[in-house]
Amino acid sequence: LAGLLPGVQVTPIPVYKAEFVPGFPDKVLTALEKDEISTVTFFSARTAGHFARLVEKKPEITAKMEAVCISERVA
Repeated sequence: LAGLLPGVQVTPIPVYKAEFVPGFPDKVLTALEKDEISTVTFFSARTAGHFARLVEKKPEITAKMEAVCISERVA
C-alpha cells in the first residue's frame, strides 16, 4: 500500500489471528449431529479445508448442510 500512496506512512497492524481447533466443541458437534446448523460460511480456502478435515470422519453431519463461499477459489 505504501508504494501506491507516495508520502503516506503505512504501519501494518495485525487485527486478528486465525488458529485452527483440533476438533469441534461438544456443543457445536451436537448441533451438527442434530442438523441444527443448516449453513456454514467460508471466507478462505484454508478454513474450508480445515472444516472438511474435521468432518471427514462423520460426513453424514454435512449431508443437509449448505456451504456459502466467498469465491470459487474458496469453494
